[in-house]
Amino acid sequence: PSPVVDALASERLTGEWLGARSWLRERGVSIEATWVSDTSRPLRGGVRRRTAFRSLLDVNTTVDLDALLGWSGATLFADAYGIWGRNGSDDVGDFQGFSNIDADDDRVQLAELWLQQELFDGALRLKLGKFDANSEFAFVDAAGDFLNSSAGFSPTIFPMVTYPDPATGVLVAVDPSGPLYAVAGVFDGAGAAGVPTGVRGPRTFFRDDVSDDWFAIGELGLAWDDGARFGPGRVAVGPWHHTARFDRFDGGTTSGATGFFALLEQRVVSLAAEGEDAARDVRVFGQYGWADEDVSEAHHHASAGLLVTGPCAERADDSAGVLLTWVDLSDRAGAGFPRDEATVELFYRAALTPAISLKPDLQVVESPSGGRTHTAIVGTLRIEVGL
Repeated sequence: PSPVVDALASERLTGEWLGARSWLRERGVSIEATWVSDTSRPLRGGVRRRTAFRSLLDVNTTVDLDALLGWSGATLFADAYGIWGRNGSDDVGDFQGFSNIDADDDRVQLAELWLQQELFDGALRLKLGKFDANSEFAFVDAAGDFLNSSAGFSPTIFPMVTYPDPATGVLVAVDPSGPLYAVAGVFDGAGAAGVPTGVRGPRTFFRDDVSDDWFAIGELGLAWDDGARFGPGRVAVGPWHHTARFDRFDGGTTSGATGFFALLEQRVVSLAAEGEDAARDVRVFGQYGWADEDVSEAHHHASAGLLVTGPCAERADDSAGVLLTWVDLSDRAGAGFPRDEATVELFYRAALTPAISLKPDLQVVESPSGGRTHTAIVGTLRIEVGL
């Protein structure tokens, strides 16, 4: 086969780099890159009718220190990404953020750099460095293909340390392989003071001249596998607290903000025929979040969704889904939200090759940002390329 055919058949469009990639992988070093691009336009309603283009280039390296140096249970990870383009929510006016790669400014940064150590055959896991809290807390696996930001985590966790601003933190996970697991983490909370922690390093973790605040979050969960009556699934709950002083909507201030979240995901149908290797199934999920409406714009949040992976044997790598996400915006007089916002999302992800996919997405936003404006309908085409 020609190099072009080989590249198109690979999960990474740049291939094996004349054997260098596989040589590194055999020694515990995995280098991956992904380019994601969103093109969106309000089809009805919204703030203005114009097209927004933005893209995300992510390059990361995972080092298995056991394979490389004989350091048992240790992993080193580094992730750099660049973000370019205009925030599409400026045109739609929505609160929840219909595209999860949107950011308010262009940037190139070393977003994550962390060391992880597993002990006692994986029963205890420690992580130290700069990382995304949402990769460990409040995420739903079955919601990963949706574009809306609220599918990633509840907007009631408004100080969440996440894209595009991960931060330095420490994490402890007990029995992370389940069925019962517990995870707790503490992070640099300078983001609440408007500091872009995505470009900060560990030197400022505990204290600097801008902020000495922390963000703490935990999760307690129960996971079950294929042996369960209804197939694999998971349920989890968790609290969070930020130590910063926050402005209240009544004009005063308060010390600290607190909330909690809950989530559930469950496979309900297996679509794979007997003996079929592909993981084709139907999964459902739900989320709930709460925060104090005196300081948080989002008081309650609830969402529910359905994901179909591999709708037929011929399209085993495709996926499709529907999501309903609702946020109860603060009713406090100074908050300025006469209504609540609800969004319905529909998408289909078509895998053109193992490395390239197209994802047309449609979202209907009722009462964008809790205002009295007309319902907004926004269409997005996402292109994903593994490099």
